[in-house]
Amino acid sequence: MQVQFSVYVLPVIVSAILSAVVAVVAWRRRPASGATTLAVMMGFVTLWCVGYAFRLVSVDLASKLLWAKFRYFGIVWVPAAWLVFAVRYTGYGRKWLTSWVYALLTIEPAVILVLVWTNEVHYLFWAQTDLVSYGSLTLLETVHGPAFWVHTAYSYILIVAGSLLLSLMLLRSSGLYRRQVLSLLLALLSPLVASVLSIFNLFPVPLDLVPFGFTLAGLALVWGLFRSRLLEVAPVAREVAIEALPVATLILDPRGQIVDLNPAAERLLGLSILEVAGQPVQRALERYPDLVALCRKEGEGEIVLGEGEEQRVFLVRTVVLRDQAGTPVGQLVTLQEITERKRAEEAIRGELRRIRTVAEIARIGASIDEISDLLNRTARLLHNRLEFDHVALYMVDERQAHVILTVLAGAEEPDLSPGRRWRVEEAGAVGRAIRSRRLQWLSEVEAGEEREGPRLSGGRSEIAVPLLAEARVLGVLDVQSRTPAAFNETDVVTLQAVADQLAALIERLRRIRETEQAAYGLEAPADLTARTLWESAFFERDRPLGYRYRGVSVEPVDATYPEAQEACKEGRPVTLTLSSDGDGREKMGALAVPIRFRDQVIGVVNLRFEGEAVPADVVALVEAVSDRLALALENARLLEETRRRAARERLRAEMSARIRASADVDSILRTAVQELSRALRASEGLIRLEVGDGGSGPVSGEEEQV
Repeated sequence: MQVQFSVYVLPVIVSAILSAVVAVVAWRRRPASGATTLAVMMGFVTLWCVGYAFRLVSVDLASKLLWAKFRYFGIVWVPAAWLVFAVRYTGYGRKWLTSWVYALLTIEPAVILVLVWTNEVHYLFWAQTDLVSYGSLTLLETVHGPAFWVHTAYSYILIVAGSLLLSLMLLRSSGLYRRQVLSLLLALLSPLVASVLSIFNLFPVPLDLVPFGFTLAGLALVWGLFRSRLLEVAPVAREVAIEALPVATLILDPRGQIVDLNPAAERLLGLSILEVAGQPVQRALERYPDLVALCRKEGEGEIVLGEGEEQRVFLVRTVVLRDQAGTPVGQLVTLQEITERKRAEEAIRGELRRIRTVAEIARIGASIDEISDLLNRTARLLHNRLEFDHVALYMVDERQAHVILTVLAGAEEPDLSPGRRWRVEEAGAVGRAIRSRRLQWLSEVEAGEEREGPRLSGGRSEIAVPLLAEARVLGVLDVQSRTPAAFNETDVVTLQAVADQLAALIERLRRIRETEQAAYGLEAPADLTARTLWESAFFERDRPLGYRYRGVSVEPVDATYPEAQEACKEGRPVTLTLSSDGDGREKMGALAVPIRFRDQVIGVVNLRFEGEAVPADVVALVEAVSDRLALALENARLLEETRRRAARERLRAEMSARIRASADVDSILRTAVQELSRALRASEGLIRLEVGDGGSGPVSGEEEQV
């Protein structure tokens, strides 16, 4: 056999030596968990490196193929050995390592070995083999077949599975044991990266880089064996090493006596393990009766520790510890601080309450026609749902000189009755809100302090929010309380949102009335419903009736879905579970929410989701958006109607001016028929004077046509 020498051979020889050393040391420590498996695995790695070294020094194709096949005596067993080692070393899933599992793990390597050594018969492993020259070095170049890719995928699955077990142990370990696991993962990293570079031809030289990666792997394992005492000092269970836990932890014996406290518990409770060890929990924790009660039963609960602004909320979990026979041997009690979480939950509840309140007001505004009804229902809603002591709504007169108490909900006052008027400059916080057009917040009024304007007797807090529509003040929303500093930032944001919504609704109702009066000269007939207005204003024009979005773009559509038809018919939200294929294996949830205006359904919002059910909070959110959408559409309809009337008025004025500019009958007729036909885009126009003898017959020639 001809041979060639290259510097590439030296790292491979070093890898083989290091692998053999690790195998020997691991074998000597085989009483340790996983030591035997690691020794066997490193023996296979040694075979791999030796085979590749001979392949590199070989020159002819037959010799290179022989050593390429030989190294697979080591390659095929490494992934399975790595997984078994990870299971044995970490202890996770060790009960699954039965003789049947070992037998199954030998099937794939045995099949691959047969395919490798019989490749010239079927070419399933290497579809093509050839020699290539790289400088003075002759290398073997192969084209991988399907069996190679199956083996590669299988190997990566086993390697990743074993690595996940070690990574989990890394997260749960500390100190010496963390360094041991880290050495194992570092040993895997370099061969794994080298494998990816080689298999996918990401390295310019056609070399198998994995044996080179074993050099770094061997160094990492040697460091782990001799510096971190790998396979010599076994890892300790996390449940025993509670000292490193950031969560306050107590351990009790079966009689309820304290066995141990970790440092976090000592700091939190102000105790020392030297003082309370062996004491009954009720005596040791007599300052914390709520905690004692939770320690006596398995489960979880919440307690509050501290006073005033120093109060902190903790989630207490009590777990009964049992031995292998199921006999209770003690209790593990943990205290996890959840103060920030509780604050966040409270903030979320406040935000949801604000959204629901604003949405409810929008729903009210979309279903009624009278401003007085809107104000009454809004005041009651704020008083009942947000639990404000005193809610009042004031309207401003036309001259912006007086403010009139229109609606009152909550605490009754002799001096506050609907219909009473105040001059704006004498209306206290309400008047200041009107003059400044800004929210007025009185956080804490001194008891007995004299205040002008409408006020709650004994009131200590007040928020007055102006109702603004196009920089014009329509009125004021005023909320008062007898509790000092009763309101917070969330209340301010909520009331501002309610005021904005209320102002928009009041302005909309006014515009509706003005538009209907201008359009018909009197109140709309009783049988003219909101749907009739919409059909005449929108649906008779040349525009799409709907739009659809499918993750890419918005497109106009006229089609509808069954759930949308049902929602329009029933007048309520409809949720369905649909099957995207015939056998029902893929499900999707469908939601249809009607768009309602004045108790009439004018449209529908239709959404579909992956999954079998639409969450209730999604339904509530879409309902709120639907209410807002109805208001926005109605405002748009009113604006279009106003623009059309203005355009008609301009057209009428222009036509009248042109007709009046004509000096004789003939010119007037010509101008009139021409301007009317052009303006209205008529295909033909005719004006004829029907004036006969005695008013009964036409006059010849008095006719114009275009």
